[in-house]
Amino acid sequence: FAKFVKRGYGRTNHLATIDIRNGELGREQALALEAEYDGKRPASMDWFLKILQLTEAELYEILEKHQVHPWKFDPAAVETGPRLPDMDLWDQTRLDKPVGPARLVLGSAAASPGSARKDARLCVPGSLDAAKVGGRVVVCTRGGVSRTDKSRAVQLADGVGMVLVNEVTGSLDPDLHSVPTVHVDAREGGELSRWLARHPRGRVTLTPRGTQSTPARVAGWSRVGDPQLGVVTPDLLGTGAGVLAAGRADASSDARWQLVSGTSVAAAEVSGLAAVIRSPRPGSATLVRSALAGTADPVPGSRNGAGLARRAAGAATYGVAVTAGDYRAWLDGRRVELGTAALVLDRDRRTVTRTVTNLSRTTRTFTAQVSGLPGLRVSTGTVRLGPGDSAEVTVRLVGRLRDGTRGEVLWRDDSGTAARWPVVVSR
Repeated sequence: FAKFVKRGYGRTNHLATIDIRNGELGREQALALEAEYDGKRPASMDWFLKILQLTEAELYEILEKHQVHPWKFDPAAVETGPRLPDMDLWDQTRLDKPVGPARLVLGSAAASPGSARKDARLCVPGSLDAAKVGGRVVVCTRGGVSRTDKSRAVQLADGVGMVLVNEVTGSLDPDLHSVPTVHVDAREGGELSRWLARHPRGRVTLTPRGTQSTPARVAGWSRVGDPQLGVVTPDLLGTGAGVLAAGRADASSDARWQLVSGTSVAAAEVSGLAAVIRSPRPGSATLVRSALAGTADPVPGSRNGAGLARRAAGAATYGVAVTAGDYRAWLDGRRVELGTAALVLDRDRRTVTRTVTNLSRTTRTFTAQVSGLPGLRVSTGTVRLGPGDSAEVTVRLVGRLRDGTRGEVLWRDDSGTAARWPVVVSR
């Protein structure tokens, strides 16, 4: 369908013409297939857009930038295609009814003949005895094998649910499990084990509580650094916990989707946003980074970094340029401060200078507004720049310094907030 929006013909037309040339399909058959499938809005579109967190209008806006002249796509003229027979099975992430009451058993107490107790404790596939696990909820400990392999082991032993205990400090990341699963930390896991010792025939119920939205926050495993090094870390953040992603079916699982977490997941999201920025207007990597950082949403606990990258980065109009020489000088120790949009000040570095660039295609006027730091001064409160033009702006801190003080410089243009520069005072 995306191909049809961009070019006026879809995959059916494309493949049918190949079959016609190879003598495997007649022209009338091809026309009938094209009329049936090409240009139809997929019934799965809403499901797809929900995953991408896009509206239909936003998707069309992205695709229309790649239309081939003279084709012009008309959203109002599109028909919706038929539902696919297995669409109701696509979303396996919800548990609609409770599991249990069911007996609770420790994995370590349910080792299969010939399996080590330590393997059963970790719920290594093949280590659990179906005679001891069947119809029960199993307590498994993290480590040894992947978290989803553990629930698969419970399922293969006919278990109906799993409690996964993280015995070390770390995040309780969600997964798409083979059986309904609850993740708990070491303290909660210990309480559950002690309860089971007092109630050896005790039963538990796993109850779904629906989808819960939580405010964005910095993950515990996200890298942090010392502002004295001239940068704020973490600075630009991406969504990196519990992200729905395509899976790869293998011999042990036919799952087509998985929940993934980690810095590599966040990097994938930010890379996609960078591609959106570069698509209509190629620019340097540093300006793309600046567009992402300048339009990010503040996140509590990010130590005054840029914050969470968002889709609005594609419409950024104001950027800070950092040259390759700036990066090399900072890495070599010849430059104390890197020069990104995040400003790091201290007693010996009260003044910083930035080269700013108009990233839009029109002449714009940018106005600075300071908040959080009364002694912060901007050399040029108003900057007027033509498309692609640059200028230098100096930010200076006067008066008494207090370690850990934070503030920001907001740059506004006629579209609203064009960029946000976080400011942190280091010791």
